[in-house]
Amino acid sequence: MYEGHAAGLHFRAGRWPPRAGEPLVLLIHGAGSSGGFWQDYLDAFPAACAVAPDLPGRGGSEGEPGPDIASRAQAVERFLDEVRPAGPVIPVGFS
Repeated sequence: MYEGHAAGLHFRAGRWPPRAGEPLVLLIHGAGSSGGFWQDYLDAFPAACAVAPDLPGRGGSEGEPGPDIASRAQAVERFLDEVRPAGPVIPVGFS
C-alpha cells in the first residue's frame, strides 16, 4: 500500500502511481468517515490502480469539512487534477 498527500488531501492507494491511459478507481468515503474505510478493498486488490483520499477535515487531510457536497466535489476535482495522468476515472462511493 502507498500513502501520500496531494492538493491538501491525504490518500491511500493500492498501487501507485497510475500509468498513462490506465483507469483510476476513485474510492470516496461518506461524510462522517475517512479514506481508511476503503482499506480492506485496497488490500484485496493490490494490483488495481485505486486511490482513497481523505476528504477535507477527515483522516489525515488538512482543512475543515466542506459545508456542502459541491465544496467536497471541488476538493476531489483539485486532487484528481494533481494526481491523475490522462485516462478514465471510475468513481465509487457511498453516503
